[in-house]
Amino acid sequence: MNSTKIIDEISAAYKAGKKPAFSYDRVSTEEQRKTGMSLDYQLHAAGEYAKRNNLHIIYTLSSTESGYKEGRVNFNKMLDAALMYNVRDIIFKNTDRLGRNDIDWPRCKRMAKTEGFHIHLYELNTVFKHDSTAEEEMFLDNTSSMARYWSNKISQGSKKSYKYRAELGIPPGSPPVGYKYDRENRCWQIDKDRENMMRFIFDTFDQGEISIQDLTDQLNSMGYKSARGGRWKALYLHQILRNIKYAGYFQYLDDTPRRGNFEPYFSLDRYENRRKRLMDKHQGKRSRTFEYPMAGFLKCGHCGRVLTGEQKKGGRYTYYSHHNAEIPELSCHRDIRIVELIDREVEGIIYSETFAADMKYLFNESIEIKKDEQHGEMTAISQRIGKLEAKRNRLLDDYLDDYLDRDSVKKKLDEIVQDIAILERKRAVLMENKDEFISTMVDVIDEIRKVCIYEGTHQKP
Repeated sequence: MNSTKIIDEISAAYKAGKKPAFSYDRVSTEEQRKTGMSLDYQLHAAGEYAKRNNLHIIYTLSSTESGYKEGRVNFNKMLDAALMYNVRDIIFKNTDRLGRNDIDWPRCKRMAKTEGFHIHLYELNTVFKHDSTAEEEMFLDNTSSMARYWSNKISQGSKKSYKYRAELGIPPGSPPVGYKYDRENRCWQIDKDRENMMRFIFDTFDQGEISIQDLTDQLNSMGYKSARGGRWKALYLHQILRNIKYAGYFQYLDDTPRRGNFEPYFSLDRYENRRKRLMDKHQGKRSRTFEYPMAGFLKCGHCGRVLTGEQKKGGRYTYYSHHNAEIPELSCHRDIRIVELIDREVEGIIYSETFAADMKYLFNESIEIKKDEQHGEMTAISQRIGKLEAKRNRLLDDYLDDYLDRDSVKKKLDEIVQDIAILERKRAVLMENKDEFISTMVDVIDEIRKVCIYEGTHQKP
């Protein structure tokens, strides 16, 4: 699902005087998808319904997902996209296609009642919206309940089968990239066509200090393709590195790892070490138990390097220095000595009218310089915001294209939103009125001058 294409289709819908809409087609098995007949019919029927009701389908999401399954990935991606792009019309075949569980249909009803969505069920010739009658809602609830009942019957047998398979060490679901299912032996086998690539990924990351992004770039530069045949994504690679199945284990019904009946790529200990590394993110933090007030403000008079604070003689004295000095004794000063030198220089200042005028002039000059600097900062901030917004769109595209799970996307989106908010606040601060700031500082200079005159002559100005 491409965000640019969706935006273009929404624009085309409005230009044509129609309302944009998503449509959802679903088949329960991969075999039904391969035959294509059911999906072709749903696509045709949804299109005919849209024409009759002044709707423009901007995107049709076709999915092989059981209606019984709660939290269906593609189904919820469509609803999330509808919220994000402010598309308020969604077309389904019937309540059976909409959902046969306790989550999806209630979510759609809630979106209709609180977000203004129109849920179109073309086979039932019904539209559920915020002002639908109690009878209409009861009818749809009943049809959804009947569909749910038959799903429950089918599910009972499926659960027994999955439990039996899990006891034999066969994980539920499809094998991840790097494995393939061996029907004859009823187990996963390492995919020989992708084995070298997968071992390269695990060995390179585990043996070095390489970042996930650098490893992603390296995979792409070497021509390796992802499971879908496209370029590798850092977040997709991160999920692979955290997948316990590559260590020969899987989880079923609870969080307890179960030993699988398939060959692992590496040991469980190696997996745990990597998982800890990924959680720590190797972001070491420099601890500081003492604050140095003048750190960053002092420079060496001999070489011009910035002086940093350090404790000497058991922490009794604070010195400011730098360790690469050609003449160490000229670049190491105790804090008390520095304060004395500052006091001496301040006492030597004769605050005259000319000095005040010079200060105002220099201040105005510095403001002009600051404006130029701030213009550069504003440009840099705007560019950074633009990159974050582009990253947000790419993240959404990856999510809609099945690369990422919903929790990972939400976490990353929250981080991006926070970063943008911080940059927006910084930009707002930079846009404050400079003239008012200059006027205020000029007044401050005058007040300082009055105080200095008073202290020097012991007379009030």
